Amino acid sequence: FSLVALAIVLVLALSGCGNKEEPPGSVSPAHADSAESPSSDRSSTPDQDGAEEESRIVSTTVAITQILDKLEIDLVGIPTSVKTLPERYDGVTKVGNPMSPDMELVKSLNPTEVLSVTTLQYDLEPVFENAKISASFLDLTSLDSMQSEILRLGQTFGKQKQAEAIVKDYEERLHLIKSKTEGMDQPTVLILMGVPGSYLVATEHSYIGDLVRLLGGVNIVQGESVEYLASNTE
Repeated sequence: FSLVALAIVLVLALSGCGNKEEPPGSVSPAHADSAESPSSDRSSTPDQDGAEEESRIVSTTVAITQILDKLEIDLVGIPTSVKTLPERYDGVTKVGNPMSPDMELVKSLNPTEVLSVTTLQYDLEPVFENAKISASFLDLTSLDSMQSEILRLGQTFGKQKQAEAIVKDYEERLHLIKSKTEGMDQPTVLILMGVPGSYLVATEHSYIGDLVRLLGGVNIVQGESVEYLASNTE
């Protein structure tokens, strides 16, 4: 039980890492249809000659939105979600559910970058292609891959200092939790994720499954190549 609790702490670490002076927002985004706000200003990306190129970034998932907030990157589009998104993005246009963004709305924002995750790539890539929208899919399926993506985003958008601070914070948290779980018996763990009308089973290839592995837990689901499996109550 202690191992699982500590894993959950690390799962939630994204909300507490990065800038310590400004905790994540506690107010849900208002004015959902308005793209004209301080938060929707374009970010600047340094080009090869050192000049700044304006970026208009649309984030289609909550996790990416939280990461970009910690990197202090502004957005022109965010996902529609019941979860509380960072205050930085109050008033930014909501582009729909992460699994089915509104392509016409995304296109109307004239984005230079549209970001989703590899977990949804199989379903969403052809949809983006049909809409003639260029999208990038970030790999957040493990702690290592997420840290690599954070550093890459920092490099791309001139936020290297913030990215390095986030990664350092994660490494310190992981080291602390590992020290607390050292010598414990390895628990056997079943990871369930609730979805509308059902739930999924997380494998070792999912982010939470990777955390359980890092902390010495044993996932009861072994030998799979996917992140999540349909549940079977039998």
